[in-house]
Amino acid sequence: MQTLFIFGSEGVIGSHLAAQLSKNFIIHCFDLRLGHDLTNHEEVESIFSSTRCDAVLNLFALNEHVGRSSLALSYDDFQLSDITKYMQVNIVALFDVCRTFIKYNKSGVVLNYSSIYGLGVPDNRLYDGGSMKHIGYSVSKSAVIPLTQYFAKNSDPSFRFNCIAPGGVFAEQPETFVAKYSDRTPLRRMCHVDDLVGPTIFLLSPQSSYVNGAVLPVDGGFSIR
Repeated sequence: MQTLFIFGSEGVIGSHLAAQLSKNFIIHCFDLRLGHDLTNHEEVESIFSSTRCDAVLNLFALNEHVGRSSLALSYDDFQLSDITKYMQVNIVALFDVCRTFIKYNKSGVVLNYSSIYGLGVPDNRLYDGGSMKHIGYSVSKSAVIPLTQYFAKNSDPSFRFNCIAPGGVFAEQPETFVAKYSDRTPLRRMCHVDDLVGPTIFLLSPQSSYVNGAVLPVDGGFSIR
């Protein structure tokens, strides 16, 4: 059985996928909640130098609004330092994980998670009465896509890099938000974590052996223009 490292294993998506993928892989879980700081290069180096793995699933990301920007009702409310945090976690740390995986392994598969807001900018009308979706999130998650494709195009052919862009995942959001979001989605519902299991297994498995640099939206058609 192949060994899979899951980075960001303790979130809503990560915890579910870790449980489901344990049927297909030997799982090693890494998460800030477990004490792993992936913005620390020495820690990333230590993880990969100590244990070989066949595949990497990168789910970690700074998703939530941070600092005063959680109350952002205008562009003036976005803290520049918050945007830096998004880029540090979602892009700089992700780049480090990808390149360090290559450094310590002769072959393998990497699956990065972007977002529908990496495919298109948020419609802040969905968040009426709350706050603007953070610009740092959308910009950083959009950058996950060319980062993934950069590795796909420039790495040794023994490595494959692909990307999933999930839609909004249902996690007990207010009914009014769920209704508005579902109304804008052709399948008329939010994404459930179970919807992500099959696509994730496919892109990590030999069944996708000729798939490289792909971006797969799993969003019920939300990103269709």
